[in-house]
Amino acid sequence: MKTPNPEYIEKDYPRFKFPGFGSDGTCYLRVRVNQTGAVVLCCQLLNYNGTSITNAAEQIFKTFLKQPPEGITLNQLIEKKPWWKIWTSDKEKLESIIQKTVWVEIYPPGTGLSPNGSIALVSFDNDLNPVWNYVSKKVAAAECGVEESFFNLNLKYLNYNA
Repeated sequence: MKTPNPEYIEKDYPRFKFPGFGSDGTCYLRVRVNQTGAVVLCCQLLNYNGTSITNAAEQIFKTFLKQPPEGITLNQLIEKKPWWKIWTSDKEKLESIIQKTVWVEIYPPGTGLSPNGSIALVSFDNDLNPVWNYVSKKVAAAECGVEESFFNLNLKYLNYNA
């Protein structure tokens, strides 16, 4: 069991639902949020035949932003404005959260195109268009400001049929 850390909130969502192609999709999310940013690990499930996390990256991210999973708030990621600029548009709020969120896409071994699995840092522009950058676990951890063990997932939770 993970020891709670007062500096951040970390939660796992083994069956995160998102709008897929033709039916709801499902993926595994691990979210770590602190006062300055969020790291979201989005993982393809084993033995899953629905819409892939790559094909639905924008939809998964939109779903996460519009309806953060239970126990997660993103309000602290919205840039604070002076009182005379109190009215912030939804677009400005969204842009602030996007800029402070690191999205990581993981295909464990046995899923995706690489037999050994893959890790990609996915950046989104303000229109939520994704760009993938495939990296090692070490590079991903450094870019996200997390320990490498953050990317270690229990395979029993990754099996869609379990």
